[in-house]
Amino acid sequence: MKRKIAFLFFWTGFAVLSDGLGSVRAEFDNPQQWPAEPRNNGEIQDRQNELMGNLSLNKELDFILTVNAWNEHYKDEKFAEDHKHVTVRTIKMEKTTADEMRYCSKFNRSHEFMNQLRGEGKRVAKAWLKKWPDVPCYPDDAGY
Repeated sequence: MKRKIAFLFFWTGFAVLSDGLGSVRAEFDNPQQWPAEPRNNGEIQDRQNELMGNLSLNKELDFILTVNAWNEHYKDEKFAEDHKHVTVRTIKMEKTTADEMRYCSKFNRSHEFMNQLRGEGKRVAKAWLKKWPDVPCYPDDAGY
């Protein structure tokens, strides 16, 4: 019996989903949380755009958790034979970087900005991998 593992990587504006067996899909990512509530019209519009962008990703993640719960509940029935548990883990950019991101940063494709994000991504990923396999699973690992 193969156990499917899903990897969800948040980095440089993309969520990359992999089933661990070769299937990979990317989605645009938006911050899941902010350090403070929006204070002006521009910040409110940015947050609305981010929340709308997160809607489909969060619906998918919620459905994965729901199917996992059904799988546990019906573990002695055919449902559990047809549906395997899916583990989702996240790797997040540093909190300070995420807090400083604004909607307009999605459009910043400058060489300097991309190199900054790639460099941070390498550092964060190395630190995450050093903890492997003792890393939490989604949703416990989703917040800062």
